[in-house]
Amino acid sequence: MTSIHSDALAWQPPAGHGHTLLHLPHHSVLTAPADLSLAELTGSGPRAALAPHVHVPRTGIRYWLVPWTWYVTQGCLAPRITLRHRPTLLIPHADQLTGPAPSWTHFDTCTDLWVTPLAPLLHQLGRATGNAIPLPRPACVLCAQDTDPSRCVRLSTGKPAHPDCARARGYQPAPSGVWSSPEPGPGARPLRSPRR
Repeated sequence: MTSIHSDALAWQPPAGHGHTLLHLPHHSVLTAPADLSLAELTGSGPRAALAPHVHVPRTGIRYWLVPWTWYVTQGCLAPRITLRHRPTLLIPHADQLTGPAPSWTHFDTCTDLWVTPLAPLLHQLGRATGNAIPLPRPACVLCAQDTDPSRCVRLSTGKPAHPDCARARGYQPAPSGVWSSPEPGPGARPLRSPRR
């Protein structure tokens, strides 16, 4: 069984040329201005971990797809850098590399993936813009409020939670440090994720 995160990283655009309007429930989109210097995003080292991105000449932006996470912060992360969750986007097909409509931009150092993990992307965009861009704070999966990463616990689902929220829902810490889910009793209903 694969995780939503690994499924999101394995995503690929439709083959061929053209565009398709797609809802991406397992992704977020990080946008940056098209006029930023891309010299910092090419080369060797950690920069090679970035996936291709989409250039939209009409609106003057570039965007990267990243796996959707339980991050509370969406909106402006730094001047002209924004993050939106679960977007509906006009996605260029894999071979759409030029033209006035959205098209993919590949670097020599791009990975074979079409989706970039958020942390290395923010690091490289911070270098390119001259602004340090902090990673957004994670949210508690049980109450959807901000968590301090040094104080949150990791549930068996892989999601972060406040210790008090986990205890209140019957989660128990295991020797591994991961909090295991409660055994459902008679008539118990499964927990649902908070709405976004």
